[in-house]
Amino acid sequence: VRIVQCAAWRGFTFPIDTRACQVELQKNQLFFKGFDKEKNPVCYFRNMLKGIWRKDVDASILATLFTLEQTCQNLLRNNPNYVITIVVFMGPVVIREDDDRDDSQNLFSKRQNNVIMPSIAADSDVPKDPNDSSSETVGGADASLDPNGVGSEQQSRVDKTKTFNIHTNFKLVNQLIDVVSKNYPERLARALILPNGGWDKMIGTHGLRRYVPSQRTRQKIHMLDNIDDLKKYISEEELRGVLI
Repeated sequence: VRIVQCAAWRGFTFPIDTRACQVELQKNQLFFKGFDKEKNPVCYFRNMLKGIWRKDVDASILATLFTLEQTCQNLLRNNPNYVITIVVFMGPVVIREDDDRDDSQNLFSKRQNNVIMPSIAADSDVPKDPNDSSSETVGGADASLDPNGVGSEQQSRVDKTKTFNIHTNFKLVNQLIDVVSKNYPERLARALILPNGGWDKMIGTHGLRRYVPSQRTRQKIHMLDNIDDLKKYISEEELRGVLI
């Protein structure tokens, strides 16, 4: 029954029309990069991204599934028994994106050991997120300037693209866990959660009981204290290729 349901879901879901989630794909909320110490491919998911989330849960799920499915299909061709290590950053992190734009004309770029990392060209015709304006002026445009160039009303520009904001909610997390657990069974080596503080860690632990009903899956999830804990599973060299 489960195989039939999974096949029906795949037939209904794929191929994904990326026009519905181009904004989300450009943000690379989920991406694959490198391997853990057991040579399992590593998938990174970021809870916080720069800019304002437009709160389109369906688009965020489509973007995640698009990246996940394309990479898993490539992994399957190389190793039918592959398993994945997932790293979830709850707080803000800055990733290296220079390697992800090797060929801006292609939707996909091949990474090491034939792992594919889907990406969207930086100069592609992607619709601009109306909630993700690059900047806005505070104060009137005609505010007078003093001799030092500072507005009398302290005119300034707030660059929203440089501010980290949460790009998930409980609905998104719940749906992602449900879809992935049902349609990508036994592909999880482990999930490593890096909280954004003590309170965040407590909420995350509670969330596991709420959203991950499988005891077997919960045993694969590890709440870490800091980046040093992450280095127990992923080498420092691999992490340098991901984080700035």
